[in-house]
Formats: sequence, structure tokens, C-alpha cells
Amino acid sequence: MSGSPANSPPLARGDEAGPWSRWLTLGCQYVLAVTFLMAALTKITDLSAFRERVVLHSGLPAQGAELVAAYLPWLELTCGACLVLGVMRREAAALLALLLLLFVVQALVRPLEMDCGCLLFLGPSPPASSGWLIARNLLLFCCGIRVSNVLVWRLARKSRDA
Repeated sequence: MSGSPANSPPLARGDEAGPWSRWLTLGCQYVLAVTFLMAALTKITDLSAFRERVVLHSGLPAQGAELVAAYLPWLELTCGACLVLGVMRREAAALLALLLLLFVVQALVRPLEMDCGCLLFLGPSPPASSGWLIARNLLLFCCGIRVSNVLVWRLARKSRDA
């Protein structure tokens, strides 16, 4: 008997592209995981310095900056761990993609600010051009969309069909 049974579920978007597609998604998953685990651990190891940077340089109201400083490292750690463990990876990638989009908006609104310094364990980072920060975050955003693509496409289909 050839073919697939009539009651089998349709292929998820991207499955028809072949094994290279799965490798690309897996690569994106681990790039996001490593990036955000590194960012979270760097912030968590010096929470007071991170809090100070956010309050002084984010441009957010004081209470908003305090909330970001209190929750962002733990959200990044949780999402990074989910990606490494493969638990709720699409949802974690979608959350990180949203965060990255917010980081891009922040870099566009406040282009002269320094890099967050959260991707290296070696200490404060030198001033980075806002163009590089935007490009880096957009590339990571694409990785987040790639990993969460099934979730994104399902939501798009549901809204289109409704």
C-alpha cells in the first residue's frame, strides 16, 4: 500500500522542505538557547549592575525599568532552558522573538546607547553601533521565528479561517 492514510494529519509547514530544514531549525534553536542563556547568566551574576543599567539607560519610567530588571533575566533563563531541553520550544522561541523585536525598537528609539554588555562574560562591552545591534537582534529574531514557525503559521491560519 503506497501513500499516506486518509486520516493522517497534514505535514507541518517546513516538513516538506527536507532534512536541511530540520537542521536549520535545530541550529536556530540552539543559537537562541546559547545566546539567551549567556545573556541571562551574565545579568543574574550581577543583578545590581544590570538593574542600574536598565534604570539609567532604558528610557523607561522608573517602575517599568524596575520590572524589566527584576523579570527579564529570569525570563531569558527560562526560555533558554526550554530551548535546550526541547520543552515548549516553540512558545519559548516566540517569546524570545517578541523580546528581540522590542530590543530592535529600543535600539531605534535610543540609537546612541551602548550595547547591553550581556552577551560576554568578560566585562563591559565597548560602544557598539546601533546598526550592529539592530542587525544582530533581527538575525536572532529570524531564528526565533524559524523555531516557532509552526506556532506562528497555525495562529495565522486560525485568524485567516475565522
